[in-house]
Amino acid sequence: MKMQTTIYPVETVGTVRHATTAGEGEKEKAQVSHGISAEPASRLAHMALRQFLLEIVALIYKVDASKLLSPTRGRKNIARARQIAMYLAHTAGGLSLSGVGRLFGRDRTTVAHACALVEDARDEAVFDRTLQSLESAIGCQMELFRSFARYQADQAGEPSLQPTRKAAV
Repeated sequence: MKMQTTIYPVETVGTVRHATTAGEGEKEKAQVSHGISAEPASRLAHMALRQFLLEIVALIYKVDASKLLSPTRGRKNIARARQIAMYLAHTAGGLSLSGVGRLFGRDRTTVAHACALVEDARDEAVFDRTLQSLESAIGCQMELFRSFARYQADQAGEPSLQPTRKAAV
C-alpha cells in the first residue's frame, strides 16, 4: 500500500519561508530563503512583479522607471513613486520587508519607513482609490505569475507547492 503525501503551500515563519510536506504523520520543513523563494519560478515571478510595479507606478506618477531603482534618493517625485512601488510589493505582492528591500536595493527599514508614509497618506480619498486600483491590478498580475509558475513546474515535472493528494494504490 502506497503512502499518501500532501504537499502544503509555502508558509512564512518569522522572516524565514518554509515549504512543508507531510508523510506518515511527520512534517519536514525545507528551508527556503528569507522572503524570496530560492525556486527559479518564484524568483522569476518576483522579478516580473518588480518590473510590473516599476512600469505601472512610473506610468501613473510620470517618472522614468529606471530611476526608481537608482541607488540614490533622487528627486521628491521619484522617491515618492519608489515608496509607493515598495508599499505595493509588500501589501499586494505579499513580500516580506526584507524581500521588498532586496528587489529594490534598499534596507528593510527603508521599506518599513516607505510603507508607513504611504499608509499615512491613504487618508486622502483620491490617493486611497488609486492605491486600491493598483492593488487590484497587482493581485491579478500575481495570480497570473502563480498560474504560470505552476504550469512551468508541471511541464518540468517538478512538484507543485499547492496542496495535492496522491491516490493510494
